Amino acid sequence: MRKIASLCASALFATSMIVPAGHAAAAPAEVSHNQAVGGFFNTCNDEFITFTGTARTIDKPNADGSVKTSFNIHGKGTGSLGNEYVVHYNLLLVRASTGHLTLDDEKAILVSKGSAPNQSVLFHFSSDSPEIIFEIVCRG
Repeated sequence: MRKIASLCASALFATSMIVPAGHAAAAPAEVSHNQAVGGFFNTCNDEFITFTGTARTIDKPNADGSVKTSFNIHGKGTGSLGNEYVVHYNLLLVRASTGHLTLDDEKAILVSKGSAPNQSVLFHFSSDSPEIIFEIVCRG
């Protein structure tokens, strides 16, 4: 349950920064860089990783009133079992002019610097398809 909560918390954080644009011409993209502090759960070895790093958010209003948001984190962390990790998290959201979410693509990658297993988590939702993809892959 922690792995889902971690992804949901990350998605909730990123979506809370989205403000739907009006139906005017598309505005230029807004880019922000911030310090990122958080945690992920590596289900491959039941280890909770706390990390710090850099977060980048790009909000791009489109001419149709939709908003495309890209949110990326790159950081380093230490797990509860003492393992060191490199953390990569990518999120792509598209909201219609009504504010409804039409696309949600997320990928979290935990790369161990030692013998602990690596983990990648993929989540995909599109309002164009009833299929939701949630996949966890362990390597190493």
